[in-house]
Amino acid sequence: VEAAIRTVQASVQGTVQAIALIDKCMDALKSDPYYCILEMRYFEGRTQEDIADTLGCSQVTISKNKSRLIKELSIRLFPNQAIQEMME
Repeated sequence: VEAAIRTVQASVQGTVQAIALIDKCMDALKSDPYYCILEMRYFEGRTQEDIADTLGCSQVTISKNKSRLIKELSIRLFPNQAIQEMME
């Protein structure tokens, strides 16, 4: 039982650390004028069309900026992988 408790505690600690890293990386993007796309899409579950209507722009604008922000986020979260991809 104690071994199982230690395993769960280690898992929880890893999850807390991962969330802290994600929060830090997300905070770095908050100054981007299109940051709200990430919040609306992933935290509110809204469609790109709905977001476009809300922001008064095209769905293409939402799609391009969402992709750009996700790429920036992935570079911050996984810098080694990003460097490796650039080298290929």
